[in-house]
Parts: sequence; C-alpha cells; structure tokens
Amino acid sequence: MASFPGQSALHHARSLSFPRKTGSAGWHKSRDYIVAELQKLGYAVLGEKFPIQADPSLFNRGLITFTLLLLVVSYLVSKGSPLLAALLMFLPPFAVATASLAWNAWISSGKLRLKPRAFPGVNLVADLPPQGESQGRVLLVAHYDSKGQSLSLPERSLLLLCLVLLCLIVALLYLSASHVGLAPFPPPSRKQMAFLSAVAALCALMIYRNKTFDTSPGALDDASGVGVLLTLAEAMKEEPPTRTRVTFLFTDAEEEGLLGAWSYLKSHPGELSLSDTYILNLEGIGLEGRLLFLGKWGSELAARILRLAKGRGIPLRPCPFLPGVLMDHLPFRWQGLQAATLFCLSFKSFYIHTPKDRPDLLEEGGLREAGELALSFIREIDQAQPALRGGEAGREGVGF
Repeated sequence: MASFPGQSALHHARSLSFPRKTGSAGWHKSRDYIVAELQKLGYAVLGEKFPIQADPSLFNRGLITFTLLLLVVSYLVSKGSPLLAALLMFLPPFAVATASLAWNAWISSGKLRLKPRAFPGVNLVADLPPQGESQGRVLLVAHYDSKGQSLSLPERSLLLLCLVLLCLIVALLYLSASHVGLAPFPPPSRKQMAFLSAVAALCALMIYRNKTFDTSPGALDDASGVGVLLTLAEAMKEEPPTRTRVTFLFTDAEEEGLLGAWSYLKSHPGELSLSDTYILNLEGIGLEGRLLFLGKWGSELAARILRLAKGRGIPLRPCPFLPGVLMDHLPFRWQGLQAATLFCLSFKSFYIHTPKDRPDLLEEGGLREAGELALSFIREIDQAQPALRGGEAGREGVGF
C-alpha cells in the first residue's frame, strides 16, 4: 500500500487554520473550502442543518457553582457534623465524573427548551459506496469548527483534575474528623480545612471565569483532522473499497458540546449497525510520535487499531480517559457503537483553544501517521468482509 500523502494533509490543514467558530465568517469560509475540495474529487456533498440550542458553558458554570456552594456549606457544618460535611464533599467529584453522561442524557432527550441561535449548525457528509454490495461501514469523523478560550484545553483539564482531587482530600479529612479513633492521623484543624477549601474554591473560580472567543486558528484542533480526512477522501476515491462503505463526516458545533455528532445520529436512525460499523474520529493530530487512542479498552476496534499501528511501526499508546474533555466519538459510543478517537498530546497541546494554535505547530509526520493508520484500518476492514453476493451498493450522495 502506498504511503499516505502527509504533504497533502498538511496543505489542507494549513489552508483551514484560521478562526472559524460556528456562525462566524471564518466558519462559512472553512465550510466552502471543504465542500469545494470534495466536489473536485467527484463527491456529492450533503449539508445537514441542525439547530444550536444547548450551551455547554452554562452547564459547566452550573456544575462549578454547585461545587462552590458545597465547599462553603460543608465547611460551615463540619464543626458540628463532620460526617455530613464529608458526604457533601463527595458530591462534586461524583458530579464531575458523571457530567458527560448528564450532558448526553440532556442532549439525546430531545427536550431542550432553550431558544435556538439565529444560525444553524451544518454537518458535511460525503459518502463513498463500495464497488460491490456493502457488507460493512466505516465512518470517519473530524470537526471543522474552532474556538478560543481564556484557558487552554489542557489547562482547564488540569484545573478540573486538581479540583476533584482537592474535594476528595477535603472529604476524607472530614471523614477522619468524624471517626477520630479509626483515623491513622490526627484530625485537621479548622484553619487547615479552611485553607484546603479555599484552594479548591480558587481552582473552581478559575474554571468558572473561562470565557469563549473566536480567536483560535484551530490548527491542531481540528484543522489537522479535517486535512487528513480530505486526503483520505482523495486516496479512497482513487482506490475504492470492495465491500465497505466509507462515510466522511465533517461535524459542526463540536465545540458547542458535540452537537454535530448528536445531530448526525438523530438524522440517520437505523443506518449504523452495532455489528459491522466502526467510527474513527480524528482530533488534535499532527504531532509526530505522539499518537494516542481513546476508546473502549478491549474492544475489537481497539485491538485492530493497536495491532495495525504496531505492524506499521506507528507509535500509538492507549489513553484511559481525559478529564473534562469531550470528543466526537462519545455520542456514537454511548449508543453502543464501536467508536474511538485518535489524537495527540504533547506540550504543544497547551496551545489548543488559544490564539497560538497556529499552523506552524503541525508536523507532516504526525499527519502521515494518523492517515496511514486510518487508511490501513479501512483496508483491513474491507478485506475482512464476507465474499460479495453481487449487486450494486448504496445510494449516491445528495447534492449540497
């Protein structure tokens, strides 16, 4: 198999590295670029509009306000009832751990009561049917919107992790104060508890004050993923799969809480089979030797990807979790589908969601690694499908 053309992916990623928050002028420009490039290759591109109602910043601020309130209340009641204070301080870590599931339940319920924004989100979908009858499906995903924030994505994740750990420490100290005879250390003083609670509150306030702007060029997040997908679309067009349908999904409003991925699931009910569909999301790639796999450990998808990476000499490490980070594979995974994200992590990741997420961060070797791995995966899935039964596959795309 020919090497993945990393230079082409780098060209596309650099061409898309400008601020493109959903609804902005840059967002329109990036959408037009993707559509034009796909149409040059002969793809029919479907633009699927969806309303943008939910605001994850309101959800996050509600969670932080809840944590701040519990920090104050637990300290006030700890003098008379340290056990109750301990139980209260166990609630914020639990809320953070289940926040993504709560967001999932809210978005998937279809019961949003918020007024939609003036502009809709638009997913871009290009379909490549196999040469014969379709026996399986691979959905390749990358989001084309971007956003800037006061805190970079890793900074916000680290602060959230510190907040959770501090709440757990405070809870355990309150618990030790309620069972003095069983604790292996003396109970903490009121001043010590006030200090720890204040540090936790400071972390919470820093997260609360995080604001969103349209200032990030979004080279790593996620012009890199879009560039690789456009190059994959060209490579697959030259040599279409035999039995596997490949769909290229460029999601919108990912930075608004994975709204594009959720919209695709809702608008394509029953199309994605639990047994023969694989979803591979590309996000924050483009750093050579730093590729990570985020998905269900022990799944067939994980086993295939890790084995292929090892066989091709591509450095790939599993990532168990990323606190406070949502990625487009999650809605699909929550619906029981085999879905995962390929992404990179290094000191350069601290520029994500900032004006410094510029195209000079991108490395051709990193884009090539992700592209070769995705291409190898599609080829293997196609070769593993049952023998053809004859007939022509699938419908053609709808014009954009």
